Amino acid sequence: MTDSIEFSQKWLACIYDQQSLDDLLQSSFPQKSVILLCPLSMQNNTSLLETSFCKVIYAKDYLNTGEFISLAYKAYSQLPYKGIIAPHEIDILRAANVRHLLNLAGQHPPSARAFRQKTAMKEILQQHGILVPNFEVMNSPADLLEFMKNNTFPIVVKPDFGTGSQGVIILKDQDEVTAYLEDGSSFQGDIHEDLQVEAFIEGTMYNINGFFGENDVIYSWPCIYPQQSIEMLSGRPASSYTLQASNPLVERLNAYTQKVLKILPTPPYTPFHLEVFVTPKDEIIFCEIACRIGGKGVRQGWTESLGISLSDLYYQGLMREQSKIKKEISPAILSGEIWFPVKQGKLKHIEEICPFPWVKDYRTFYRGGDLISADLNNINDCLCGSPLLVAQTEGEMLERLDELMDWVQKTTQWEG
Repeated sequence: MTDSIEFSQKWLACIYDQQSLDDLLQSSFPQKSVILLCPLSMQNNTSLLETSFCKVIYAKDYLNTGEFISLAYKAYSQLPYKGIIAPHEIDILRAANVRHLLNLAGQHPPSARAFRQKTAMKEILQQHGILVPNFEVMNSPADLLEFMKNNTFPIVVKPDFGTGSQGVIILKDQDEVTAYLEDGSSFQGDIHEDLQVEAFIEGTMYNINGFFGENDVIYSWPCIYPQQSIEMLSGRPASSYTLQASNPLVERLNAYTQKVLKILPTPPYTPFHLEVFVTPKDEIIFCEIACRIGGKGVRQGWTESLGISLSDLYYQGLMREQSKIKKEISPAILSGEIWFPVKQGKLKHIEEICPFPWVKDYRTFYRGGDLISADLNNINDCLCGSPLLVAQTEGEMLERLDELMDWVQKTTQWEG
């Protein structure tokens, strides 16, 4: 072990969801040094949690930042901790504010904002010559109308602190702008959501995942989105898969990722998830970046294709056990994922077992007979999907994604 951290003191682990809890429980991190702060909904695991960790604190409303910071501050006064574990994106900035409040080591607000606030990250990168979409902070409906004077349709409105494609709206013409403004849900009096507006970028979207060490990228590998997650808002599936090593974009995207992370105030020992566009003119244009493990099937894909656990790297980084030497990697097999959106209505039938051997994990979230009245704007609410399917080549992967889409569409039945 090099540069090991002494664990005689405690750590506060802010754990929002089951995936983050599983990662912590399965890691080599010394759990008896952990004070767990988690949602009240995890109380059904009380026996396991209280056996595993030195203390468990339940938040009645975990997303209430006031309660979150109050509980973290109170926990420190009762049992001082030396660091904060915050693997989920919603906790990145909140944990940074607590570190600043308590003068703890780790990521502080300027770095956290650069990885959470979309306008902040783009401002920093634009100043260093990285291409970004035209954008503006949207504090008022007037800002949207002003932006339209110098930009053509379509235009994109999205939360400045959003996650994934949640809350993203693409406005295609003046009628849609008028309807959006007159809906009134985003602006009430002097109160407004944290919004930004930006130009729509024509091109193919890619995501690059990996791990940043003390001051350099240790691991990095790109994926393509044949269908972006925002497609789910229009009732179409979203998919992604790793690029094969012979794809000329691999080297370019890995080098671009290194450049972006060197420009930003990147915290040491962090996973990252970067999204970019490659335009028809072959330009790489920045979309957004997060200092966390990519969602949905990224964990499984990295384990299957590259033999690397990103969650293990995260906890090894906290313990300063992760090697600082940059390592060359290449996928042994290509991994992909695909997710199908819900729709309103009564689900008559859905297959719960996938017949294809190359689909390594298949999940359904509803059953035949369910009356679905879900929020169609919530892309995390899926009808079914696969976080892991495999192929030998990109061509074979595309064929298999098409075959799986065709099978789901033909075997899923709706009443009416």
